[in-house]
Amino acid sequence: MTVPAATVQAARDNMRRLLDETFHGTITFDPITVEPMIDYYGEDNLKIIVVYDGDYTLLDPNKLNRIFSELNDVLCGMGFTNVPMESYISKDEYPEWLRMSTSERPWEYE
Repeated sequence: MTVPAATVQAARDNMRRLLDETFHGTITFDPITVEPMIDYYGEDNLKIIVVYDGDYTLLDPNKLNRIFSELNDVLCGMGFTNVPMESYISKDEYPEWLRMSTSERPWEYE
């Protein structure tokens, strides 16, 4: 089984909506990528990467947990019951993260 494209799109759209509703423009979130993946248990899952531009201290963990919980509710309503993997990466660090995550041997970078 693979993750349906509609589920991937719904995760992306709802993640953006929830972030915008929660942070009201105090932090910019772009890009938000959602990709199907096989998790550590060999199950179909989603990898969500959120790049933010703004003050890190404004990323209240309670707000992020609420967003993640609401996103899970939406996905469960669509029949997707696994818990996606989500990461927040600073815009300043994103180019380096992207370079290292797409490399076959990231340990060679200094």
